[in-house]
Amino acid sequence: MNKAVYLLLIGVLNCSVYFANAQCNRQRDSLALEAFYISTNGQDWLNKTNWTLPGRAISTWFGVTLNAEGCVEALRLPNNRLSGGLPPELGDLRELKILNLTSNNISGNIPATITNLSKLEDLNLSTNYFNGWLPANIGNLTNLRTLRLSVNRLSGDIPPSVGNLMQLTSLLLNQNLFSGTIPASVGNLSNLEELVLSQNDLSGTMPPSISNLEKLRSLILSQNMLTGSIPASFANLKALRTLSLDENRLSGSIPSSLGSLSEMREMYLQNNQLTGSIPQELTQLTELQKLLANHNNLSGNIPAGFGNLKKLISLHLSENQLTGSIPPDLGNAANLISLILADNQLSGPIPESLGNLANLDILQIQNNNFSGELPESLGNLTKLRRLYFSIIALRDVFPTVCNDFVLLHSALM
Repeated sequence: MNKAVYLLLIGVLNCSVYFANAQCNRQRDSLALEAFYISTNGQDWLNKTNWTLPGRAISTWFGVTLNAEGCVEALRLPNNRLSGGLPPELGDLRELKILNLTSNNISGNIPATITNLSKLEDLNLSTNYFNGWLPANIGNLTNLRTLRLSVNRLSGDIPPSVGNLMQLTSLLLNQNLFSGTIPASVGNLSNLEELVLSQNDLSGTMPPSISNLEKLRSLILSQNMLTGSIPASFANLKALRTLSLDENRLSGSIPSSLGSLSEMREMYLQNNQLTGSIPQELTQLTELQKLLANHNNLSGNIPAGFGNLKKLISLHLSENQLTGSIPPDLGNAANLISLILADNQLSGPIPESLGNLANLDILQIQNNNFSGELPESLGNLTKLRRLYFSIIALRDVFPTVCNDFVLLHSALM
């Protein structure tokens, strides 16, 4: 064969291979969508405009978006009354970047073929009825930025391969039936901003590797069966705004190092088995709005300084073993709405300064060892709706208060 002809043929073949790879498979996409429509009972969808109608291009089908090459790039059908299950053919949509099927009635397993969607960036299957296990090789979806599977019936372990999803910013697996431990590999997700695993059956300790997630803003692990202590290394989570560890079986003390989390807005530690004192360092969290540490075994005094937190709206420390008096400076927390200190061993007089809490809506101080009388200054709390108290002597201190808040008390014998 002539050398020039040979080189020309090689060039043609190479170009053919290039264009074959560059062009997506539209026929395959069309067949995959048809299988999806049938499997999810498309005839019952709220909106099925142009789906499977002869002569209607898939670019006109409701919820379908194509890329420049004419293949499916996004499938968005939230709140559209889909039911049935997902077909394995869904994995044939190889150009898919967005799959949003939230708030439907889809059931069955998440097909393993979904891990073939290597270009997928946003996967949202939340608020459905999916069951079974999360595919073990979910980590193949290395372009994934958001993974939302909340409010389903998924079970089994969280696959360690999630640690391969290095682009992930949101991992939401809450309100499922996941069990086992939190895989240490989540500490590899250096771009993660939201880690929400609440309301599952997770057990074991919180992996210290979570402390590597320097961009994390929300860490929500509440309502599981987690044990062990709160890692002091969580102080590395400098971007953290919400820490929810409530309703677990955590023990040990509250690390004083958490006082360095200057972005912290909400800290939920209630309903655990925490011991020790409330760290003074928490009063340095100037952005703090909510601190809930009720129903633990905390002891010692309520540290002075919470009154300096001008954004604090909820301070719940009830059902512990706290002693000492109520710090008078709490009266400086001008935005406080809910102050719950009931069921402790607090003593001394109730500070007059609490009458400065003009926004206070709920005050619970019952079942303590307070002495003296209820301060007249509490009559200034015109927004107060509920006051729970136990006290030896009670004077008529509310003659000028016109709002109809509820007084609930049990006089000490």
